[in-house]
Amino acid sequence: SGFDVYLDLPLSPAEAAAGCQLDVPTVRGGVGVRVPAGVHTGQQIRLRGQGLDGGPVRGHQILCVQVQLSTELSQEHIEVLRKMDEETCFNPRSGLWPTEQEEAGQSAAES
Repeated sequence: SGFDVYLDLPLSPAEAAAGCQLDVPTVRGGVGVRVPAGVHTGQQIRLRGQGLDGGPVRGHQILCVQVQLSTELSQEHIEVLRKMDEETCFNPRSGLWPTEQEEAGQSAAES
């Protein structure tokens, strides 16, 4: 609604992966929020009734998740992240466009 308030919510990768409890500011003061495990950048968390007053209607506060990396990662930190991706077979672009392997398999099937 026109009475909703949006707030970026920066999280570390560990906070986003494991979930956490945070205090966040609202127009009425700070409130506690439980961030669920597995959230990702762009996901929204709604705090009902924590937006602006609009007469008979009160808006919500919308937290816009922003997962952020430290700017001071060592080579060891980066290797840990790479290893995690490999062990979990994580590909953030999966399903967005065909991989080289999928294209090769499709070409072979068409022959």
